[in-house]
Amino acid sequence: RQIIEPEEEKQLRSKIPMLQEINDNVSIKVREQYEQNPYPRWVNTRLRLAPKPISAVTKEIELNIKNLFINEISSPQILVAGCGTGQHSIDTAVRFKDCDVLAIDLSLSSLAYAKRKTEELGISNIDYMQADILGLGALNRQFDIIESAGVLHHMDDPMAGWQVLADCLKTGGLMKVGLYSELARKHIVKIRHEIQQSNIGLNDDVMKSFRKIIVDSKEEHHNLIALPSDFYSLSEFRDLLFHVQEHRFTIPKIKD
Repeated sequence: RQIIEPEEEKQLRSKIPMLQEINDNVSIKVREQYEQNPYPRWVNTRLRLAPKPISAVTKEIELNIKNLFINEISSPQILVAGCGTGQHSIDTAVRFKDCDVLAIDLSLSSLAYAKRKTEELGISNIDYMQADILGLGALNRQFDIIESAGVLHHMDDPMAGWQVLADCLKTGGLMKVGLYSELARKHIVKIRHEIQQSNIGLNDDVMKSFRKIIVDSKEEHHNLIALPSDFYSLSEFRDLLFHVQEHRFTIPKIKD
């Protein structure tokens, strides 16, 4: 696995198209992070037994839709903006009946990982593309459903990115967005401040040493951070505490 799979991903990189050059400074920094540490690394995922029409999915999650137009679409066109290593795009592709998914990400390493896993699972309704959300206007395309979870808060201006996604959504379409919560990440913010104050770098050994300090600590906010599974994989640990760009949101902030 540690030899064959990386070689497969190297070959797949050349098969993934790029929408356009990525020029935004923050996007470049975020891309570099995920080129070094594709996130998350995974082996297995639970595939849904049978895809469902949009109407069944919205009923399942008890989503109150004012415009019923979306329920009439039989072959939804879906954009997953920021697909990472493919768990999100694969889950979406097998959730909605007769859908076609375009999954984009900044990181070619993450996309190659995603494409390998997609082919491994025999899924054929996902197209992968290297792209920045800020450049999606160049697609000249709109979608019935757009999903972007854990992505916008890593942009320089999340609301500008959100507006680009809104422009790519068909009238009456559905959009799912996942953002960092200011409240839920209070303890993480405190540790990120400690990292900045201590001028801790991104060297793997340094991050591992800092992780050991947290494990041995009696501080409450350190104990809280040691609970999630993200803590024990280096790529996920870096994403959790050492991300180059992070915004957090409250409901009033989103409303404004």
